Amino acid sequence: MVRYVIGNWKMNLGEKESERLARAVAAGVGRKIRGLEVGVCPSFTALSSVGRAIRRTKIKLGAQDVFSEPKGAYTGEVSLRQLTELGVEYVIVGHSERRAYAGESDAMVAAKLRTVMSSLAIPVLCLGETKAELKAGIRDKVIERHLTVALEGVRPKRSERIIVAYEPIWAIGTGLVCDPAEAEAAHAHIRKLASRLLGKGWSENNLAVIYGGSVNAKNASGFVARKGIDGVLVGGASLKAGEFVRIVGAFGGKGV
Repeated sequence: MVRYVIGNWKMNLGEKESERLARAVAAGVGRKIRGLEVGVCPSFTALSSVGRAIRRTKIKLGAQDVFSEPKGAYTGEVSLRQLTELGVEYVIVGHSERRAYAGESDAMVAAKLRTVMSSLAIPVLCLGETKAELKAGIRDKVIERHLTVALEGVRPKRSERIIVAYEPIWAIGTGLVCDPAEAEAAHAHIRKLASRLLGKGWSENNLAVIYGGSVNAKNASGFVARKGIDGVLVGGASLKAGEFVRIVGAFGGKGV
């Protein structure tokens, strides 16, 4: 199965800064990566510039969000068509920061997932538990709720084009990292759930599951060695070209 290293730059860089970072990442990764896909997700305002900077490189362009409707009177929103016209190939949906700060419900996330799946773009579906939910021992129930709503009505074959990002909320931007063994267990639970939800005709090898939450160059190798962890969604560390390139190298980037 293909592995993934995807950088989420969040709301951190302007257009020129994003372009410089994209060029530095592309130069560091090189053109010889195999069995690995590398993507960067800048802010909407930098998509065009970053897209030009990584054109004809091995780096793929991603977006941090999308609106579920194709067009209309939705001030401030961005449609899938607007993204794909810029060359976007990955779209993050359901990130915990969208759920927390923009009030996105599981149903809203599911609608966005279906919108992305209607195109050639690949959705990166984020899910995970809070610290309180972890302490209460309901991590698996939280994951089940997120995944059940998201996958409702999805045909088994179509699920091959979904990347699930397990992101324990308590580890995002905090410096706290989920133990790789625990992350592995959560990934296994996600696959078990997907098998039950999607039913006959689905194989656990069809679904890519990656980890996100304070991933950096020092701890990335701990996730590489774990069965069922197909890559990482990187936040703060993706803002430093050298560190992001080292993470790519940990997952098999031969051009590093």
